[in-house]
Amino acid sequence: MKSRKQTKPCDSISADSAKPLLGSSGTSTTQRFPESSESESESLGADDLRTHGAWIEVNLANVVANARFILNNTSGAKLLAVVKANAYGLGAGRIARELEPLEPWGFAVATLDEGVELRDVGISRPVVVLRPAEPWMEDSYRHHELRPVVESKGGLNDWSTPFHVEIDTGM
Repeated sequence: MKSRKQTKPCDSISADSAKPLLGSSGTSTTQRFPESSESESESLGADDLRTHGAWIEVNLANVVANARFILNNTSGAKLLAVVKANAYGLGAGRIARELEPLEPWGFAVATLDEGVELRDVGISRPVVVLRPAEPWMEDSYRHHELRPVVESKGGLNDWSTPFHVEIDTGM
C-alpha cells in the first residue's frame, strides 16, 4: 500500500525567505519596515535584519490556499477572516476580495472605520468590528450593516441589530 504525502498548512508570512511557503504561484506583496532599497534588502542576512529593519512577504495565493485548507479540514466550521489594521498593512479590501471565492462566513476588523472601508470596496458578507461598541454608535453600525462586539452585560439589551458578545477570559 502506497502512503500519500500529507500536506499541512503553513504561515504565508516569511521573515527569512523570499520563497513562497505554500505553492509557487500568485501575487506577492512585500512590505519592508523601515523602507530600504531592493539591492540592500537582497544582501541582508537574518542577523542584519535587527539593524536594517524587517520585511514581510505574503503570497496572496498562499493566503487563499491556507484558508481553503482550513475550511476543508475543519468539518463544517465557518471562516471569519481577520483583516484588521488594513490586513496588517497588506490591504484589507484586497485580501477580502481574494478570499471571497471561498465564501467565508464574514470578516473581522478592529474599528468601525475599517468596517466601512470594507463596505466601500463592495464586501457584503458580515463584518464584525472587534473593538467593543457603545449603544450610541448603533446608528452607524446599522447604516453600514456592521456587527458590533458588546462587552458589558448592560449593553446586551441596548442593541436591536445583530451583535457578538465579548467574553473576557482573563487571557
